[in-house]
Amino acid sequence: MRKAWLGRPVLWASFLLLVLFLASCGSMQSAPQQEATLDAMRACDHFPGVWIDRVEADGRYFVKQNNEGNWRLFQECVAKYRVDASRAQYAKAEPKDLVYRAHFIKASPPTGMLLQTPPAVTEFKPDEPVTFFLNVYRSGRDYMAKWKWYKPGGILVLQQDSVIREGTGKTARTWVTQVLPSAHVRDSGEWTLEVYLDNQVVRRYPFLVSP
Repeated sequence: MRKAWLGRPVLWASFLLLVLFLASCGSMQSAPQQEATLDAMRACDHFPGVWIDRVEADGRYFVKQNNEGNWRLFQECVAKYRVDASRAQYAKAEPKDLVYRAHFIKASPPTGMLLQTPPAVTEFKPDEPVTFFLNVYRSGRDYMAKWKWYKPGGILVLQQDSVIREGTGKTARTWVTQVLPSAHVRDSGEWTLEVYLDNQVVRRYPFLVSP
């Protein structure tokens, strides 16, 4: 006698396809940066001669075009949408939620639009300046920043105060660097930088000083 389940190959095939479809849906969740860029793409998808190709998980996008004028207008539209969306989203955000990237780097990059995020480092030598990179979302306001540098033992070596300007760039984020001068970097061991925005602690960032 033939088994009942062998008589229903179409049902089993349909069931397997449904399982695979649901699994693929779960793996196709958009990352926040990707979704934000997709929103901008949809809002600016009205320029003839410009076609959206793909959007990566980190927010980078690729298009095809055969109209240089409309391509420039498309780029301006996307940039403006991103800035406006960032300001709307982060207008009332807590300081800790404003930080996009933050880490120590070897040296400050050239001023202007950041083409590539400088690689992170965690170790410095005595009598060498320590540079910290901070990339924050634009929210329509300037930020009052405070930087407290502690040497091993939790001893405050230097406090610096600055203003992070909103600026007039076309990106959804703005970046700054803060430098601990080499004259203060003497003791070996684990140091800490405590970062404040608008008088609220964002985070404590450790780094190592070793010969």
